[in-house]
Amino acid sequence: MLDNPKRIPLEECKHGGLYRVDTDRAFRLAVFDKAANMFVGIGWRPFMDDFLLAQPHWEASGSVRPVELLEHCPLEDLQAEVANSALLEWLRHRAVQYAPPSPPPPKYVPLDDCRHGGLYRLSSRNLAFGVFVEATQGFVGIREKFGNRYLFTEFHWDTGAPHGTVQPQEFLEDCPLTDLREGWSGEGERQGYFLQNDALFTWLEEQENKYRIQEPTT
Repeated sequence: MLDNPKRIPLEECKHGGLYRVDTDRAFRLAVFDKAANMFVGIGWRPFMDDFLLAQPHWEASGSVRPVELLEHCPLEDLQAEVANSALLEWLRHRAVQYAPPSPPPPKYVPLDDCRHGGLYRLSSRNLAFGVFVEATQGFVGIREKFGNRYLFTEFHWDTGAPHGTVQPQEFLEDCPLTDLREGWSGEGERQGYFLQNDALFTWLEEQENKYRIQEPTT
């Protein structure tokens, strides 16, 4: 539904006019058929081809609220019939022509520009900050889950779905550590245990406290 649309009254709707409409139904563009007092647009149902759908103006106990006249349809037959393929095809083309612009792509640091060992502020599923590891094309950061905090790797957005979930927003500084692994397998008495990279965890925790944006208090 459009926000606070300026609705065009029924008596001002022009026969054959293509309107941008506000409706609970499937279509957002519709042609007004004055003879039937109906707006004809393209309907859609799952697992079915699109089809012509007629709905009345909201002043006639319908759901269609025309908000903008776009152009005039040159076709004479405006009935919502299965055989009216000409109107269906014309509306398909107009749906593409008048589609709202796509949102701009998200802004983030591309994979090729990320620096190995660099600390970045992140937009991701689980990490707020992370150090980029060139070999894995991922970021090691601190994840919190069920009250536990531990090192965790998420991968750069440019590596693709389904694992590329990180959009680095800002380079902050270089990590002074050379070992950027989450951890390693223990030896001797600790054999069979996974040992976390405590040096990296401690450094990341310090940087989180340093760079985290404080929410304003109310």
